[in-house]
Amino acid sequence: MSVTYVNEDSPRASGEIPYISEEELQRLHTKYTPLIPQADTTLNFSLYRLETPDLRRTAYTWSPKLFGPPVEFQEVFRSQAAFPCGYAGFFKPSIAEVLCQIPEQLVITKAANAYYIDGSTIKVFSTGSAQLAEVVWGRI
Repeated sequence: MSVTYVNEDSPRASGEIPYISEEELQRLHTKYTPLIPQADTTLNFSLYRLETPDLRRTAYTWSPKLFGPPVEFQEVFRSQAAFPCGYAGFFKPSIAEVLCQIPEQLVITKAANAYYIDGSTIKVFSTGSAQLAEVVWGRI
């Protein structure tokens, strides 16, 4: 894996993420479905639903339990989110870490009901404490 570093002087570079209450986390999780991209033998990517892991303590992108057929997804917009990390090679976002950084645009427009993380956009803050990635929001 090639590591791209980004210099940014912001609170996100520390790896601290906004607090989200359990009640708010559950509410947002019922509104926004996390999806996982998977490549087939021709390297075409499809998006799948997954069985919901622990929303706070599980990296939902690691060994996800997928179910159902691929979903049709219409991209609406992308946002950047920061994720704490202990090592640049381990990208381990939890659902809570995504949902606590929901962009205001999404809340206002109510345009999306699902999301996935674009793995090709992962960068490491020069502090080494956090990673930055694009969350792709859309409709299924």
